Amino acid sequence: MPHNLASLRRLLSRILSFLAIVCYDIHKGIRWKKSTSTYIKSRPNDDADHHSRPEAPINHIQTIPNEHMSRNDTSIRISFSLHDPNVLPFTNEYVIRNCELGKLRKGGHRTDIMPPNLQLGQILQNNHPDIDRSGGRVLDVTTTISTNLKIFQIGDSITIEIAEALDEMLGGYELGSRTSLWESWGGADGGTLTAPTRGGGIHGAVRMTGLLSRQNQGKPTMTDARGNHARPLEGLGGGWNYHMFNPFFRHVYHHKGTNVTVGKHMDVVIFRVMHGWMDVHEITRERIIEAATLANLIMGAKTIMFMTVPFTNNVNTIEIMEGVNKINDMIWDVAKNWHLDHETNILVMEYAQYCNHVTWANARNIGYNVSDPLTATPQIFRTEGPKFLQDRLNINIWPPSIPMVCAKKPTTESKGAYCERNMLFEDGMHFCTDTMAARIGAGIACLLGCVYNHKKEVVETLESEILEEREAEVSKMRACERQCNEQFLSVMPLKESWIVDSSTTLASFADS
Repeated sequence: MPHNLASLRRLLSRILSFLAIVCYDIHKGIRWKKSTSTYIKSRPNDDADHHSRPEAPINHIQTIPNEHMSRNDTSIRISFSLHDPNVLPFTNEYVIRNCELGKLRKGGHRTDIMPPNLQLGQILQNNHPDIDRSGGRVLDVTTTISTNLKIFQIGDSITIEIAEALDEMLGGYELGSRTSLWESWGGADGGTLTAPTRGGGIHGAVRMTGLLSRQNQGKPTMTDARGNHARPLEGLGGGWNYHMFNPFFRHVYHHKGTNVTVGKHMDVVIFRVMHGWMDVHEITRERIIEAATLANLIMGAKTIMFMTVPFTNNVNTIEIMEGVNKINDMIWDVAKNWHLDHETNILVMEYAQYCNHVTWANARNIGYNVSDPLTATPQIFRTEGPKFLQDRLNINIWPPSIPMVCAKKPTTESKGAYCERNMLFEDGMHFCTDTMAARIGAGIACLLGCVYNHKKEVVETLESEILEEREAEVSKMRACERQCNEQFLSVMPLKESWIVDSSTTLASFADS
């Protein structure tokens, strides 16, 4: 395409985007006066931002026929099912960092009793009239996923923990298709691959302590492909090399009588933004954009997903907390405007919101006077958080937050060093996969369906209609993304009809 024509298209795209935003704001203002949100009534003083509750009555998450997925399916490329743990338990086949019960090696003990406000049959206090919480499940659920997508995750130990759980959800154990390509240190996974997944796709993960960037290419990594530990770069979050990815690209697996090479073209790359390894000031708009660009150039990814940064024991000052909030706002802003200059997609997974919801629910259970997470706005989380999240156990240099990791407040006898730990977060950073992983898996599957599942036949569009079609497509994708984050990356109770029959299959659609 000639340069001047490409420039004209970008200009027209920006004009159409501006008009779409203006029209949306006008439409939103009218609907605000006339209708009540299907999720929750927003307070009149709330800011209208990317976290706003969904207002459209469209249901993007739907049940579908329970049919076997093949590698060639193009209409439904990822689906998932939710299960009663008593019927289909999560067995932690691959998770190395598991929340141990009973007496802990570093002191204290952990209970397996879940907070009552996070279980089936319980109704949270101070019910809001627009939220149906009549006994739905929250964390007492398991997930299985079927997909023919090629999914790749990049991140630190949190990414590896998520990947280990997803490998089980994707059928790695039952198919015997999971491979540990190398270790990072002490037996911990550094590179893993499940190929094929249930449905014929692949799922890979690599441990890195910094976002992809040209500056860090060839510099010291957390590990090398032989599993040798290397000191991470001071202040840069870690380097990378192509030899970290080549074992994935060259891997050959057996599927339905055929040897298949994974190849260099992924459908999706999921980034965990590695705050802790990277300082707040290092996580910039430029680094996010460069990581997304390199994911497309190196791995051919057409969709890039970023996880928002949660509160952890690395967020040990109010200033860092405020910096993390700005990082998350920046991630959303990059995603919102990405389509103006790129043909790829950026999705945002509200991991920070999920951790907030669970932490606030637990805090209420052990006696903190904080808001109900399902009625709290982003501004309420940001206002209340500094007032109680810094209430920490009196241990080491990375003390975890009491409302995050404790099932009961510490006793005076322990001098604030120990508490009865919960089954939600292991150490103020890592989560307990038995209870927390299912909604993460469902959330990822739901979000990816917003891009890759289609109810309507995809047809070629005339050149003159491409810009308008792209705007409409992105608008629908964002609405679907919002509903997936609201439903699964939260403590919103799940419909029991989704779970009571384990054969019920769910999928998300932007074009519902």
